[in-house]
Amino acid sequence: MNIIKAIKPFKNIATALAFSPTAEALLSEAKRISEKLNAKLTLIHAGAKSEAGVAKVNQLLEKIELDNQSVKLIWQEGKPDKVLTQVCIAEKVDLLILGAIKHENLLKHYIGSVARKISRNPPCSLLLITNPQLNNQALREVVINGLKHSKTQNTIEKACLFALDFNVKKITVVEEINPKEVKTKIDDNLTLEQAFHEKEELQKLEDKRIFKILNALPIGPQTDVSVRCVFGKVGYSISHYAEVKKASVLVMNSPDNRLGILDRFFPHDLEYVLSDMPCDLMIVHPS
Repeated sequence: MNIIKAIKPFKNIATALAFSPTAEALLSEAKRISEKLNAKLTLIHAGAKSEAGVAKVNQLLEKIELDNQSVKLIWQEGKPDKVLTQVCIAEKVDLLILGAIKHENLLKHYIGSVARKISRNPPCSLLLITNPQLNNQALREVVINGLKHSKTQNTIEKACLFALDFNVKKITVVEEINPKEVKTKIDDNLTLEQAFHEKEELQKLEDKRIFKILNALPIGPQTDVSVRCVFGKVGYSISHYAEVKKASVLVMNSPDNRLGILDRFFPHDLEYVLSDMPCDLMIVHPS
């Protein structure tokens, strides 16, 4: 197996600091992730700095045994999604960690929560954690999109390096193929067989493309790496696969264009995942 230089993809991590019921657990997750990746940690609070706010922050940091001298804390007034985006760009953040619920009600889905608003036009890679925990939880399977796209190689490389830092034992790359790519129209047993062989050839080409990427990564024999091919709606199929497999993290490419309100009414690709997240979601930015 060819080995590439294992460049750390995430060196500068940030998380939103809000005084919510899940704040302590989300900070604990951010602390563990930054330590595992040996990355700088920045905390961002969308609001004015105050004595009461500083006291709350210090209390939270003390609870999770995080030295306030080891993190950068930024206070900035404004709408949370805009503040987080602006600070991530200014601070050159590689990975923004946010809390997100798996399934939002229709009103919030169409209006957009902070996490989902940022997901539709991310300034950097994102990790949306649906159920942050105070105690360390081992990551099980990581599912990565293998879509035929210019961003996919970067996504697979970053996701695999992230998974290896967390000693994940199972990595699956899922290739989603639109059924329309099968040109043979099924009318009888003969065309059914032709369509089957056409699918096989498409799968072989996709497997070759993915394994070329995987074989250049420093993945040892202790990690089970597999490639799965599914025919179906892009976004929906991989989300369903991750749910069935009870994956810990699903990794997707960032959207090509800024997604708007119409994309929520007519879901596709990433919108299928955002509408009902099967697990924690990582969205990899190409930068």
